[in-house]
Formats: sequence, structure tokens, C-alpha cells
Amino acid sequence: MARPKSYTQNDIINAANQLIEKGTEISGWQLREIIGHGRCDTLYKDLKQLIEQGHINLPDKSSIEVPQPAIAVLEDPKVLPLPIEIQESLKLIEGQLSSLLFALVTKLNASTDTHYEHLTRARLLESKTIAEEAVKKLVAAEENLLITEDRVKVQVELNEQLEQDNIALEEELGTAEQQCTEHLATLKSMRNENASLLSELEIGRQNEVLQNEQVLALTKQNTVLETQWNNCRTEVEKQIETESRLLVELDHVRQQLTILSTKYEGITQAEAKAQAKLESAIAEVAESKKLEAVLSEKIRHLKKHQRMISDEPITLD
Repeated sequence: MARPKSYTQNDIINAANQLIEKGTEISGWQLREIIGHGRCDTLYKDLKQLIEQGHINLPDKSSIEVPQPAIAVLEDPKVLPLPIEIQESLKLIEGQLSSLLFALVTKLNASTDTHYEHLTRARLLESKTIAEEAVKKLVAAEENLLITEDRVKVQVELNEQLEQDNIALEEELGTAEQQCTEHLATLKSMRNENASLLSELEIGRQNEVLQNEQVLALTKQNTVLETQWNNCRTEVEKQIETESRLLVELDHVRQQLTILSTKYEGITQAEAKAQAKLESAIAEVAESKKLEAVLSEKIRHLKKHQRMISDEPITLD
């Protein structure tokens, strides 16, 4: 779409009338000088259209023929005609003057054209410089655009990689949560088992304390029986010595010996019973120690397994 003109027809008409009033030949650059904007060829083209349409009336004679009225005065019929030599000289002078004026106007136009040509060249150079700067800026902008596109491409690829990593991490998180749930269930079961084992251990310890108390009581009783047995043995020895010394009192001694033998048998039976109780208590103590060792081993394995579970990282939402 063509750009709108920066001037109107009235501007051209007013400028042309000013030039006509001055008696100057109308040209495109003169119109541009008065109006201040617009292209010279476009202004001149619009001037021709306005002249053809009758909006501008040009004088019948050019500015070069302006001094002719003075010559016309000389040709007044009331004045005597000049001699032929003078008339021919006058015509030669008029021709020379016309040539000089034409050369002067041509030179003036050429100087004006040269001035505007220099001005146009300067503006063209300025426009070329501006265009080159614009091209440089455009190249820089294109380079920045390519860099930006590369960055966007890299960012898109990075985002895609991050999405894939996120999906993989979500899958790992789901697996870890499932493992964590299983570990928690296992830990809960092991805690229950540990509580049960601790309860059994406590019962075993209580039984061990009771058995130790029974063993202590039996040991004390055995000590008492051993003391009694020793006393009886000492007494028997004394009685044997007394028997060896008192052969005369054999009957009496035999009676006493029978009594003592009866006592000795009771003591022996009591000692056998005490020995049996002691052996039973020792067997129960040994069984309790075995049970305690088994429970201690289970607790040690349980604590070791619990430490292994505690060392594993557990991730909870």
C-alpha cells in the first residue's frame, strides 16, 4: 500500500504561485524548497497535473522575455524608427543578452542541482549508514534469535530429560514406599516377636531366680545334712573306738550299735534323698542356663536384624 503524501494540492498551488509572482521558472526542487518535504520528481509530476487541470495558470511569456515591454516602447509608432544598423545591432545585443541570461539561468540551475545533488548524496550516505547500522542490528538480532532458539531448544531438551527423570524418580519413590511399607510391617512383626521373646526371657529369668533360690535352699539343706552326716560319722568312729576298747560291754554296745545302725540308715536315706534333690536341682539349673543361652542367642540375632533394618534409609510421605 502506497504511503500517504506529506503535502496537499494547496501546498503545491501556493508554492507555484509564489514562484510565478517572482518570475522564476518552476521546478521540482524549488517546490520542495518552499514546501519543505516531498520528492522533487513527485512534486513536479503533481505540478503538471494541476496545470493540466487548470488549477495553476502559467504566464504566456517566460521570465526571460520580461524586459521586452521596454523594447516595445521603443517601437511605438509615434517614435521614429531606428536605423537598420541600430536595429540589427539591437537584435544582436538582444540575442547575446538572451544567450547570457539563458547561460546564467542554466548555470544557476546547474549550481542548484549540484547543491541538491551534494545534499542528496549526503542524505543518501547518511541513509546508507543508517541502513548499514540497521542491517548490523538486524544481523545481531538474528544471531541473538538463533542463540535464543538454541537456548530454548536446550531448555526444552532439558525439561524433557527432567520429566523423564521425574517419572523415574516417581517410580523409584513408589518402589521405595512399597519397600518401606514391607519393612515397617516386618519391623512391626519383629517388634511383636521381640516383645514376646522379652516376655519369655523375663519368665525364664524369673524361673531362673526361683530355681536359684531352690538350689540355694537345697544347698543349705545339703550343707546341713553333710554336717549332720559328718557328725554322725564322727560319732560312729567314736563308737567304733569305744567298741574296740569296750569288748567287755559287747552286748550293751551291740544294742547301742543296732540303734546307731538304724540311725545311720535313716541318715543315709536322708542323705540319698538330699543328693537326689540336689542332682535334680542341678539338672534344672543346667536346663535353665541352656534356655537362657538359647533366648540370649535369639535376642542377639533379633537386635542384629533390627540394627540392619534401622540402618536402611526409610522414606515416608
